[in-house]
Amino acid sequence: MPKKLDLTVTVDKVICGANFTVFMDTRGKLYSFGDNRYGQLGITGLDNIILTHPAGIQTFLNKVADFSCGEDHAAYVDQKGNVYTWGFGGEG
Repeated sequence: MPKKLDLTVTVDKVICGANFTVFMDTRGKLYSFGDNRYGQLGITGLDNIILTHPAGIQTFLNKVADFSCGEDHAAYVDQKGNVYTWGFGGEG
């Protein structure tokens, strides 16, 4: 059964991986929750846990332009065209 998230931000985009979700707010900030077995939530120091509520992903100085999720990894591109990835890296 779906569960409503009580958020303090306005969501612009949502993408799901195998067992995790990443969303971006209208200001270009990323948030994630779910299974962090491979670091796919992009949140330092919280490996091998499951987050049931969204937490902010620390990005670099430039605003996030877009993002995507794979099965156990995620990536974003900033407004200057720089690409950042995190999560399972077994395939490169």
